[in-house]
Amino acid sequence: MKILLINPWICDVAAYDFWMKPLGILYVGAILERLGVEVELIDLTDRFLPELRIYLNKKGIRLRETPFGSGKFYSEEIEKPAFLSAIPRRFKRYGLPVEIVNRLLLRKLKDADAVFMTSGMTYWYWGIIETMKVLRAHTNIPVVLGGIYVNLIKEHAEKTAKESGINHVVKGHGIDAVSEALRFIGRNDLLVKSGSFDWFEDTSPAYHLYEHPLPYAVLLASIGCNFRCTYCSTPRLWGGLRSKSVDSVIRDLEKVLELGVETVAFYDDAFLLHPQLNELLERLRRYRDRVNFMLPNGIHARFLDSSIARALKEAGFRLVYLGLETSGRLQKTTGGKVTDEEFCRAVKLLKEAGFERKELKAYIMINLPGQTKEDVENAVKLCEKLDIGYSLNEYTPIPGTPDWVKLQQKGDLPKNVDPLLLNNSILPYWWKKGMDVQTIESLKARKSLSTKR
Repeated sequence: MKILLINPWICDVAAYDFWMKPLGILYVGAILERLGVEVELIDLTDRFLPELRIYLNKKGIRLRETPFGSGKFYSEEIEKPAFLSAIPRRFKRYGLPVEIVNRLLLRKLKDADAVFMTSGMTYWYWGIIETMKVLRAHTNIPVVLGGIYVNLIKEHAEKTAKESGINHVVKGHGIDAVSEALRFIGRNDLLVKSGSFDWFEDTSPAYHLYEHPLPYAVLLASIGCNFRCTYCSTPRLWGGLRSKSVDSVIRDLEKVLELGVETVAFYDDAFLLHPQLNELLERLRRYRDRVNFMLPNGIHARFLDSSIARALKEAGFRLVYLGLETSGRLQKTTGGKVTDEEFCRAVKLLKEAGFERKELKAYIMINLPGQTKEDVENAVKLCEKLDIGYSLNEYTPIPGTPDWVKLQQKGDLPKNVDPLLLNNSILPYWWKKGMDVQTIESLKARKSLSTKR
């Protein structure tokens, strides 16, 4: 029995590899291997595939890359969907060139019984359609689709599946999702072992499936979050917080280090809420000379104290993002996870622990429902006053979130809006209930000037 796992292309007007790895499908790979299935992987967004490096060298293309492995994707402009024709942005396919994908499919589809494909952002579904066009030119074996897109808007995913030649759509995570996919392809016999282990605790993401060195890996010490922010889909995807034991986190870390990884990004939604955080940071400290640790997903400033700040520094964390999101009244109405005062205190503690300006950044959202330009400017001024960097992230209404429900109830968001139109870079061009493109661009221009000072 052989399953080919596929992480599809990203189709978008902008995309950047900010330590992005398809963790869900890598856990699926680990589960399948534990069940005795032969597994292969094609990640269509893999920037480190040797064949891509050769391809780019021949064409004289150099893509910007940071010392810690994040960087620009290779991309090719493709035809826009008709309903995006009025949007003055180029629509691109990010990831491997088609000719390389064709060669990988010829090689890895050999003797495969089925394809399990993952999905990311809801507004990236066009990448699934593009991937299926190429895949179906090679094979008619069953294709099962899962992932975030499916879990958030299954009905739309089923429509995409029907139109693109996907045979089945699976909602859920881990063992449950794998079990449904195996039942669909008629391999109920493999499910006997599925109840004998905990997929999150007992398995490590199958990074060895890449078959070539990676400069970074993404790991999780927990899934879910106990907060219920109005703009966030994490509670709907995972429910409450579930933590991995420290021993299992260290096992995952040692496995990627054996593969030559030099940077590890923990993408937890609530890293500081881990119940064994002190022990975890102490164990991570033993690896500080072998690996650079990153926290790029916005930690909760409220839960930082001086001992945790020191432990993060001593463990070898080279970058810490804090979730500020906005300033003032909206902090309370969107979930109450942080106040300006708590944010300032956290930055002060991190600097006292030895973190430099370049190692500290904040996330600030633009275009939240009810947010004013002044709200954003106040958040920016706060970061400038504290002398830390910040990232301006354009808001997108995520299906099923409290924001989404409220916007639809008020009639501020069309009932059947296409997910692509909710792309945060596209939304300002047509959504009349938020900030317009000019306002957003003026806020970004301020950041650009601030960075150059």
